[in-house]
Amino acid sequence: MFTRRKFFKLGAITSATIAANAIGLQRAAAYPIDGESNQGPTDITADGTPIRPGFHYDRRWRLSVGLDPAPRPFGRIYGYSVIMDRPSVRSRVMGYYSWNEVVPIYGQALSDESPSSYNKIWYRTDEGFIHSAQCHPCDDIPNEASIDMPKEGFWAEITVPSAFARVQPNKNAWAIYTYYYGSTFKVIAAERDKEGQLWYQIDDELKGKLFFVRAEALRPIDASEIEPLSPEVPLSNKRIEVDLRTQSTTAYEYDKPVFTARCATGAKFYKPDGTEKDFLTTPGAYNVYLKYLSQHMEGGTKEEDDYYDLPGIGWVSYFTGSGIAFHSAYWHNDFGLPRSHGCVNLLPDAAKWIWRWTLPVAQTDKRFTKLDNWREGTAVRVFYSKA
Repeated sequence: MFTRRKFFKLGAITSATIAANAIGLQRAAAYPIDGESNQGPTDITADGTPIRPGFHYDRRWRLSVGLDPAPRPFGRIYGYSVIMDRPSVRSRVMGYYSWNEVVPIYGQALSDESPSSYNKIWYRTDEGFIHSAQCHPCDDIPNEASIDMPKEGFWAEITVPSAFARVQPNKNAWAIYTYYYGSTFKVIAAERDKEGQLWYQIDDELKGKLFFVRAEALRPIDASEIEPLSPEVPLSNKRIEVDLRTQSTTAYEYDKPVFTARCATGAKFYKPDGTEKDFLTTPGAYNVYLKYLSQHMEGGTKEEDDYYDLPGIGWVSYFTGSGIAFHSAYWHNDFGLPRSHGCVNLLPDAAKWIWRWTLPVAQTDKRFTKLDNWREGTAVRVFYSKA
């Protein structure tokens, strides 16, 4: 009999999968998990090292620099990232990385010679140092998958840098979205294509049951991973504070901080004609009252800079009736500066922690969990601290 326990066991990483992952960087660096290159041809040397046109390699950056451990073994590049020989804007330019390249990260360093005062984190790569704002830390872990699955489906997260969401379970079918590391989805069916490749069908609460993703890109989320944190602490002794000046989110138990993370709150945007659009996160006292494990968010105006269409946003915890929530962000890594449409952006692990720790306790057999009485949710205070 195929049980839920057996299913999740299949989702674990085997030694063979880890070995495959160790030699899988070349694929990850140039391709989503099932598709064609997004960045054009890249020549490869005999040892597998990418050679970029016009790139001049210099090993002087290997001078002793105090490095902290890398947040993840790899990083996916946003847009365009300049490679420096030291973690400094004043150092020598070594080259560049382009959109969606995936590079190994060997460690991180703090530097006062950064592009911004609020984000001083740099990542060390094979070719030098890049500022963290243009690089989203990620894993590259394909998963063992099975066509047998629970009748009710399951929640899963993307564990590779990127994977195409296609309209049919076929690698040549139209790809509507690219799903990125850390995004979460509800899987409702499994199907093999003519070549025997397994695909998972996604139930997107905004777009419907339209999308298929290579099954190896998705890891089932076990129930043990989403059990409530500190459930013994009474509602009255838990609270979250969002400091808009320092761009930090801190959780308290019995008035003692137990968790803190950098965040990115609401900002002001401007129309092409210069008109201001205010999306600043509003100070005040609130309560968490609505939760989604995964949500597809779309909004703004397509003709203007404020449009967004973001599938698979994970660990969403709403605390205002106007739609402000804590949630994960996979589209930037520039926390410490207001830049959202009002919500509190967090790295996936931080958003997940908030989601698990706050009340109400989410019912994962449903699309969302909502309180009738918002006072039964964890208190949230949004404020500007004094400098």
